[in-house]
Amino acid sequence: NTGIFEISMEIHHYPLKFFSSNDANIQHSILLLLNSGHSLCGLEKIISEHWNSFSLHICADGGSNTLYDSIPDRDKYIPEYIVGDMDSIRPEVLDYYKRKGSEIIIESDTINTDFMKSLLHIQSLYSDQSKNREIFVFNISWGRMDQILGNVHTLFCTNETLYLISEESITFVLKPGRHVIHVGSGLEEGHCGLIPIGEPCKTCSTSGLKWNLDNQSMEIGGLISTSNLLDDKDVIVNCSNDLLFTMSHKLCNIK
Repeated sequence: NTGIFEISMEIHHYPLKFFSSNDANIQHSILLLLNSGHSLCGLEKIISEHWNSFSLHICADGGSNTLYDSIPDRDKYIPEYIVGDMDSIRPEVLDYYKRKGSEIIIESDTINTDFMKSLLHIQSLYSDQSKNREIFVFNISWGRMDQILGNVHTLFCTNETLYLISEESITFVLKPGRHVIHVGSGLEEGHCGLIPIGEPCKTCSTSGLKWNLDNQSMEIGGLISTSNLLDDKDVIVNCSNDLLFTMSHKLCNIK
């Protein structure tokens, strides 16, 4: 398995294995592209190289502009769905993907973001709630802080296995419990962080980091773990509350 599986309450994560092996679980790996302006800052290479390994491709509204503008030979990279309120997609881009067969899903509610609307659409496509399904969400990290925080917020609003990939980092949520994060793919850069969002984490212990936590509490305004370093091929985290785990990658440096 490339993403996540659970054995006796221990959850194993393989966040970068999908991009480093030839045995990607194509039945359950989904690409979701968010609005990243006119450039993916190097991510376009990894997206195009692994396009056919994804079972489904979705653009969230303006993410279609990003796909159209940033990847050469665009005829080879047609998403099955474009989802959102369509206030960002350019008319010529909308026309192009409609002609190429993309299904346009217009969701005009003002409560959910296009990111969340896309996740809800993915859930509507699958009758089973497979634990093995994983969604790789691509979005570069520059831009408006409210949008960046909104993306982080969305990670906490679903039980889907989400990996938010920017040009430098891959970020995901650890639910309460014991987690083994496998970081021996060769694509890890080394830096990482553990950050409680929304509520304190009452207790957290780790191994496999340069600066480990030992049954310590973390909260915004108190102790958090940033600019930490991976120190083993497996990082183990025991946490009492939700945590954001983020680590830097070398996806944009692959030759």
